[in-house]
Amino acid sequence: SALGLAFGNRLAEARGNVGFDEGLSVFVSDIHVGGTPKVPCYPLRRLKAFVDEVLRIIPRPRRVISFGDLAYLWGRAEDYALSKPELKRLEAVGIELVFCMGNHDRRCEFAKAWPGHLERSPVPGKFVRTVSLGAADLVILDCLQGTDDRPLDDSGPDWGKLPKDVAEWVKDELPGRTRPYLLASHFPVNELKFGGEAEELMAPWLLGHSPMCIGYV
Repeated sequence: SALGLAFGNRLAEARGNVGFDEGLSVFVSDIHVGGTPKVPCYPLRRLKAFVDEVLRIIPRPRRVISFGDLAYLWGRAEDYALSKPELKRLEAVGIELVFCMGNHDRRCEFAKAWPGHLERSPVPGKFVRTVSLGAADLVILDCLQGTDDRPLDDSGPDWGKLPKDVAEWVKDELPGRTRPYLLASHFPVNELKFGGEAEELMAPWLLGHSPMCIGYV
């Protein structure tokens, strides 16, 4: 609309007139930030360099998608607290942040550090999101095994698994989609453990179940 165009132009002007590429997304995975603010770790310096590089892209990407393992090993609160200021630099200029759960993450601590993200999921308690990449959608699945009651020194399961509630959402939601989409999770598809319906839905022949599915990230 004309109103939307005018609003977008005002935003671009306020942010240095760099604008956004609506079809451009930046993917990153396994950030693994840990430690304390007094003793910065090497992954934190890498994250800072990554954010600096993204902010140099003109026009700016519309979103940055983190494919899991934002935490170092155990999904502790201090891991998310340490990485958050760097990632907030992206939000500060209007770049959307989208997160996926990795095997070293812990849902409860992540949700505390980044309120609002879990509430956007169509599957209660799981980090499931659909985001537009422009010509296609990206459907992010939460394949983190187990619950958050594991011991604090437990680094989490090595393999991913499609939970039953996520598998049911996939079965109900995806076959009727009319836009092309990619499925995505932290885990390579050959490292996911399945069972029952989940195996049928996520096996390599999934493309036959939904003609709009064009691949897996």
